[in-house]
Amino acid sequence: MKKKYMFIIFPTIIVITLILAGVGIVFNKSENEKQQGITNVFDVAEDGSIAYVIFDGGSPTIYLRKSGKGEEQKILELDNQKTILDIDFSPDGESLAYIEGAKDVKESTATSIYLLDLQQKATFEAVSEKAIITDIEFDPGNADEIFYLQAGTFENYSPIASANPHDYDIHSYRISTDETKKHTNLSKYAMHSLEVSSTTDSVFVRMDDDLEAESAEDIFASHQRIFEIPLEEPEQMKAVTSAEKDVFDFALLPEEDGMIYQSISNPEEGGTFEYELYYYDMENKEEEQLTFLKEYTDNPVIDQKNNKVYFMVDKQFAQQESDFHLYSMDMDGKNVKNVGLGKGE
Repeated sequence: MKKKYMFIIFPTIIVITLILAGVGIVFNKSENEKQQGITNVFDVAEDGSIAYVIFDGGSPTIYLRKSGKGEEQKILELDNQKTILDIDFSPDGESLAYIEGAKDVKESTATSIYLLDLQQKATFEAVSEKAIITDIEFDPGNADEIFYLQAGTFENYSPIASANPHDYDIHSYRISTDETKKHTNLSKYAMHSLEVSSTTDSVFVRMDDDLEAESAEDIFASHQRIFEIPLEEPEQMKAVTSAEKDVFDFALLPEEDGMIYQSISNPEEGGTFEYELYYYDMENKEEEQLTFLKEYTDNPVIDQKNNKVYFMVDKQFAQQESDFHLYSMDMDGKNVKNVGLGKGE
């Protein structure tokens, strides 16, 4: 009698286990497929074309809107286990570089830089690292070279802090020789918003102004500033924005005598911060607020052909999910409007 029950129980346990495993697979799949809509990753080519990244059923996808045309074309789609961390047009607009990584960084910190030929729709892997590459930027004066920021670790530096990429340095990749080069040995806690100079042999990045910090209090009191780093003498780096406030994402003006950056417009009010865009004159050290949206502006990009600034606005900032919309405005902050990307609206 007991053997009979055992023969019944074991198959039942196996069936239940298979069902639960199937449910787990379906749940994980649905989680990966939940991401939907436009991200804040985009770029504008020299001719005014716009490339942007959306999640389409969880799959990171790049769409291209050609200059002067309303229609948008899907040019790349990855599987829903992947994400696209950054994109950048080549100076001639004929190719697009993008960073591919895993959605779950805890499982894999490996990232790769790919080049996508926009005419042939062919891709090839340029750089592959068991590390986190977060930002890429073509040298505007040399389409053969791509600069990028690479983090050495992904960890939480304190028990109350979430895990993030740390130990950053500046690297480059030369396409013609298939060679990479490390330009700095800073191992910075954080480094973001890479811009490459078109007039000097230097790059600009955003990071904490803690080079002379001697204590935890000094580090806590430091601000996010934009630094210019000479590639031949990186130790001669210098901050080019004010020491009195935090600034974040930025874009250099074509003449490189000024920049447009993101900063908090209401730091003393309490409550939810409002992030706006500002023009900053690097020579006169003067700042002028350009947007007054009282929301979250992000990632300014200069359209030199049309003398415009493009940027993202998160309509659900500080909520569980973001809702990004692409905006444009004149260089002086006038004529602000929602561009209305077809796939993202």
